[in-house]
Amino acid sequence: MKIIYQILFSFLFILFTCKTSRSQVTHGVSFQVGVTGTYYKSSVKDSKSYSTLFMPIMAFDYSKFNDNIFWGGVGYGLSPRMMPLYKYQDGTKIGIEYPEFWFRVRTGLKIQNEFLSHLPHIGLGIAINSEVSNYTNNGFQNGISYYDLGDSLYNVAKYRPYIELANTMINSTFREAKRNMFITFGIRYYPLPVFTKKVDVTYNYNSFKQVQYNIMEVFISAGIQKNFQR
Repeated sequence: MKIIYQILFSFLFILFTCKTSRSQVTHGVSFQVGVTGTYYKSSVKDSKSYSTLFMPIMAFDYSKFNDNIFWGGVGYGLSPRMMPLYKYQDGTKIGIEYPEFWFRVRTGLKIQNEFLSHLPHIGLGIAINSEVSNYTNNGFQNGISYYDLGDSLYNVAKYRPYIELANTMINSTFREAKRNMFITFGIRYYPLPVFTKKVDVTYNYNSFKQVQYNIMEVFISAGIQKNFQR
């Protein structure tokens, strides 16, 4: 928790510096879409870890830039999740799906070159989960006759914090009052487990496994940012 407070303090300090500085301030409002590769790391012995690829991600962000090397911002986004809980020998997966809405604050450095600027940053966020349902992904196969996801639909933690490390690449003219394209790539980690307690997944009659995960993922996104100065 100490490092979280330090990051929050640094973020507020940066915004305060931007507000009180006499140098020109640039504000940026952006929209971005991308994809994620997510790893559901199992914390239960004899229970497999799973992963998903190319799930979509989208976000709206507001950022504030100064003539100094620091910047900060806040954002809101959505990451749909399809979490596998068990995989049969024929490749069929059963699991849960839900939309994950999140709010984040970010702070970082501005490394400006002649043509391209880098905005490496650290972010803290809180994910809000809702509307959990189950799913079966068996492609063109048929043959799943019985499964019960037990309490997995009800024991998904509603609020979970996360930390992310990322870098945004944008044209060096982004400090001007104009629109710019950008690309962001990074990693995200959720320190708290997905479920409030281990859950039983009954994948066949009288056959079940317990599951519990932590989430780690990489993401890449691209978007457009509108800049204006005050």
